[in-house]
Amino acid sequence: MENSLGLSQLLKMAPKLSAISAKWGSLDGLLAVLKQMIAVASNLGTPFLNQLDDKKATVAASGKGLPACKQWSYWAVNQYFTKARTNTYMCQFGKSLSAYNWTNLKSVMGDVIFFSKYPTC
Repeated sequence: MENSLGLSQLLKMAPKLSAISAKWGSLDGLLAVLKQMIAVASNLGTPFLNQLDDKKATVAASGKGLPACKQWSYWAVNQYFTKARTNTYMCQFGKSLSAYNWTNLKSVMGDVIFFSKYPTC
């Protein structure tokens, strides 16, 4: 199995890439926005990921095996990513970006990410 996009997937991305280029001038502009968003997600999510790693180690050490680790991990992620928590992420993303970048991101990705469900602060 290859880790690359097929032709049909690339063709679906073309309009997005065109819009990104029009809004930010190049993919570099979008990458700068994504770096800011990754920093926010890391700050908010690292404590949860650390808890997840600790619990997975505990479950694995108890001899319950990989299926139990996966089951608990899925449960924990579902408990963590509530609508309220997702709104917190969106709020922090919106605060971390300039109004120009936030507006452009919502414009370009609004049909993929339903920003209207998560009003920012």
